[in-house]
Amino acid sequence: MPDTETTENPESTVPSDKQDAQNISNSDENDEPEDKWVIRECELYKDEYKDCTSFRGRFQQLFVYGETLDCNQWKKDYDNCCKWESDRDRKAADALIASEKARRMERLRAHYRNDVWKKRDAPPADWNKPLPEWMEKRNENTLLAQKAKELKEGKLLDDKKSSLYLGAETASFVECWLLPKLQFELGARFGRSAPTTYLKTYVLPQEHPECTLPWPAFKALKLSNPSRSLQTKLSKMGYPDLNTQCESGIFEQTLCAPARSVVAEAQMSRVLCRSVLSLRLIRVPMARNSSSFLIEDPKYSFLKELGLKEKNVGVFNGKWEANGQIIQSYSPANGKIIAEVQAASPADYEACAVAAQEAWHSWAELPAPSRGEIVRQIGDALREKLQPLGQLVSLEMGKILPEALGEVVEYIHVCDLALGLSRTLPGTIFPSERPGHVLLEKWNPLGAVGIITAFNFPVAVFGWNSALAMVCGDVSIWKPSDTTPLTAVAVTRIVESVLEKNNIPGAVAALCVGGKDIGEKIVKDERMKLVSFTGSTAVGQQVGVEVQRRFGRHLLELGGNNAIIVNSDANLDLLLNAALFACAGTAGQRCTTTRRLLIHKKVYSEVVSRLSKAFAGVVSRIGDPLLSETLIGPLHTPAALEGFKKTVAEAVKQGGKIEFGGKVIEREGYFVEPTIITGLPHDSPLVKTETFAPIVYCIEIPDLETGIQYNNEVDQGLSSSLFTENLGDIFKWIGPHGSDCGIVNVNIPTNGAEVGGAFGGEKATGGGRECGSDSWKNYMRRSTVTINYSGTIKLAQNIKFGDE
Repeated sequence: MPDTETTENPESTVPSDKQDAQNISNSDENDEPEDKWVIRECELYKDEYKDCTSFRGRFQQLFVYGETLDCNQWKKDYDNCCKWESDRDRKAADALIASEKARRMERLRAHYRNDVWKKRDAPPADWNKPLPEWMEKRNENTLLAQKAKELKEGKLLDDKKSSLYLGAETASFVECWLLPKLQFELGARFGRSAPTTYLKTYVLPQEHPECTLPWPAFKALKLSNPSRSLQTKLSKMGYPDLNTQCESGIFEQTLCAPARSVVAEAQMSRVLCRSVLSLRLIRVPMARNSSSFLIEDPKYSFLKELGLKEKNVGVFNGKWEANGQIIQSYSPANGKIIAEVQAASPADYEACAVAAQEAWHSWAELPAPSRGEIVRQIGDALREKLQPLGQLVSLEMGKILPEALGEVVEYIHVCDLALGLSRTLPGTIFPSERPGHVLLEKWNPLGAVGIITAFNFPVAVFGWNSALAMVCGDVSIWKPSDTTPLTAVAVTRIVESVLEKNNIPGAVAALCVGGKDIGEKIVKDERMKLVSFTGSTAVGQQVGVEVQRRFGRHLLELGGNNAIIVNSDANLDLLLNAALFACAGTAGQRCTTTRRLLIHKKVYSEVVSRLSKAFAGVVSRIGDPLLSETLIGPLHTPAALEGFKKTVAEAVKQGGKIEFGGKVIEREGYFVEPTIITGLPHDSPLVKTETFAPIVYCIEIPDLETGIQYNNEVDQGLSSSLFTENLGDIFKWIGPHGSDCGIVNVNIPTNGAEVGGAFGGEKATGGGRECGSDSWKNYMRRSTVTINYSGTIKLAQNIKFGDE
């Protein structure tokens, strides 16, 4: 702050700016005064603030003290801040300010009482008008003086209203707008929740519900070197020990950047930006209280049965060692932290790649039946851990326990399939047209395989790839979803135990928990002979291009916009049982979930009516996925929740009708009602877009031919099903002019595939095939071999060349 003296009456209790600057800058790392530090930061991010186009693509002036953030003007104004002190009588000024703030705060509360903030709309129009300049400066100087006084007197926590110097009025704004905004920003950035209970712990102290952000108090306590008794008091209240928690920069990594985005969009006042977000979020690290982790709750004792801890290492290449950032795993059912995983750094990935290459030489030399025996033992080890591993999948991913257990069973079944394959890996001998020659086809291991999996099947998809790759003689590096890292660690520990028992290098099945950076390294690494990617179509397309650029192989399992065609002669009882699971199972988060019901006009009304009743019957069974009575669990992330709300709102805007559902269930976690939408045309962009949520569009068709046309008109081509009793229609459906999907079912749901058949789809689904049938060929290279044992050279096609 500027080194100027106040022009106010000497009897005033308002400290000078110089004194205030000294008070708040004592413990800065470089002894840099706070005002200069903030100015420098504003300069650094001024373009971001100025050109912010997030959400509605314009600045929104959302706070009572709102003003355009211009660091140069801010410095100029602040240099002259004391001049406003003498412009008005202090009491009259304070009364006017209080009156204006109260009027606007009441407007804000009324505006947000109906959850309007969830739509991220601007407040009432009169909020766009800033306070008069003198009010702004008077208010700012008063707050700074109050903070300095509290610092001096050490009364930071004695009075709820004064302890956090921004004032109790700010709390309403924080509660109704800033808190949910931070929650959304964190979820959107990290694909994970920022649960309200967690944010309230560090944004709004539960002990002081009327207060505003605790960081000013924390910062002040740290600056003033609080006494042991005061620190003890804080500890008992659940606050961190600031003198020991300032480490690792975790707070900055996880909250600072989203907070800057919030500041940019909110266009908060100078005092808020400077005193709340810009400085506090960077200077105060996030305290981690492991006692609040679910892993410490006896209810979740199965976590420790799997060898998990409060803090886990997410990199395995024969040894467990990681140097990347800390990832917190949340339960989507309640938004609480389960445990932490330290992810891979780029150097960790390189170590995994080198170790995998070394392990491959010895692994490929093992006979295929010996490799199959190792895979069999892995299947048996999974059987022993079936219950706790299924519970972990349910807790971390959010699918109900029967589905989670089924996913682990699927990995076990693939191990059984791979065991049989290890004894029957084919090699073909063809008759040669040349005497004394043999013509044969030989399959050999590829080498290293990169496996990138998605959150919705954190065990099974890895199992599909790993079990087959192992019997084929390959090694692998697994990058799981960074929202299900604990499942990946637990599975890898099970595999590790089998490898160690058989003296097999652990790097045969390496693990690299991480984000986009690790995925990019796998995709671009020429040592990865095959990249198996499961995820969105948009990302999969990029993966395919990058891998093809280096002439590598890729196996893509991408999105699906799956349809069930309901023929006029369909068994509707059979259909409704199938559609309930196909549309709402796993909360609509399977790539094979039914997104469209193409219903013959003769049965359209009946199907929509009966399906609505079926959906209504399961709403009461939406809840904790670990409970036996639950049929539908939560969506996986806040971003998925936002996607659901946005899609429903857009459908209504475009003329669609919500026949059932469409609502978010107000409770902990990310729960929504299964939703039926009618009234949209078959070629609507919304209908042709995959939304990973339990939303199904019902579309009327006049005949099967039209249904096939509608089924095939979307970009994806994963799964499809026809419900009919007509044998001729069945063969038309599975024939060359029928469904163009990779999975073409009759009288069963679009989801729930068996391991014996190849799984995959066409078009924008990627064209890859995993699991059964001849999918093993993806993991091997084929050589055509001709052996001459005749003692003479004979050319094919009886070609004569020179004298023979």
